[in-house]
Amino acid sequence: MPTVHDFADHLAGPLGRARYHAEGDPAGVWLGSGREVRRLGLRLDPGRPPYGWAAACDAVLLHRPFGLWPAQWPDGVGVLAAHRALDDRFAIGPNTEVPDALGLAVDPEPLRRDGTPIGVVARPAEAAALGALADRVATELGGVDEALGDGPDTAAAVAFVGAMTAALVEDAAARGAALYVTGQLRGPAREAVHRCGVRALAVGQGRAEAWALRRLGALVRERWPGVEVVDAGLPGREPARAARRAGARAERSAPAGRASPRGSVRGSAAATSAGATTSPPAASTASASASGVVARPRPPTHAYARAVTATVSGGADAPTRYIAPASGLTRTASAPSSAAARHRARVSGAGRASRLSGTTSPAG
Repeated sequence: MPTVHDFADHLAGPLGRARYHAEGDPAGVWLGSGREVRRLGLRLDPGRPPYGWAAACDAVLLHRPFGLWPAQWPDGVGVLAAHRALDDRFAIGPNTEVPDALGLAVDPEPLRRDGTPIGVVARPAEAAALGALADRVATELGGVDEALGDGPDTAAAVAFVGAMTAALVEDAAARGAALYVTGQLRGPAREAVHRCGVRALAVGQGRAEAWALRRLGALVRERWPGVEVVDAGLPGREPARAARRAGARAERSAPAGRASPRGSVRGSAAATSAGATTSPPAASTASASASGVVARPRPPTHAYARAVTATVSGGADAPTRYIAPASGLTRTASAPSSAAARHRARVSGAGRASRLSGTTSPAG
């Protein structure tokens, strides 16, 4: 049976591991383990300790591993992580994954924001009813949080974009996209939706990320049919009928230039499977040693105000050491913030922490 390192090597190509590790972003092994994996759990983030949910798995695949507290993690459970690589290459954005699943052909030229690819325009074999296309998107991705605008009766193209600005809506409409699919609807772009005469669907950021994780899980299952890949707290998929209803509803009108909470139709954004967490992850610090990662955790106070040090390993390009705030990694490994450096200096002083016990005395 495979280990997490085998998974990381198998997914290295699809995730572009070398590129993202060079930029200091996880796309491989986060916590190594030699355990053979028979059950792989999928989850967006680890949540707060204790991690009882993880004990039921041999390994887990996380989208946002930041804040995971190694001292509290179940022994032997390996962790894979895919952060920006997942967003860029599998979720709604500048890739062909969702359009391919819907049987749509992607234009060669992506949609760009400030010159950087951020989405694609995809086309059915022939123009289709807009409502039917919206239904297919909602069913494939497991639901819709919000729908805005009427749009025409038929659509020759659909835009799948990892962001929403007025300029992006206008660009997509200019290329014939009558349906604009994204994670969240943004206020400044709402007026552009009505002005351009299109319909916008927000499937929910968590739902789009969960769809992408399941796609990665499918790649693992295709390679190792004996590995059980399970949801370990991913946002739930709505029944197909409910998803179609949510995708078919759209706002009929809204005051120009003003976005109102009542100016859109909301689906079931709160639908989550048992065990899902919405709280920010606990904070921790860790340092790399020759024998692995030794944790020096702090009490889980405000997760997004703490710095995290971690080591990513897996493959010829590893290990890669980088430092990040709990809300997201810095782009490069070589330039930690001075605040993070001061934090590490405080917690690594003599008498402050015990590397072996994982305990920390209060910082002065």
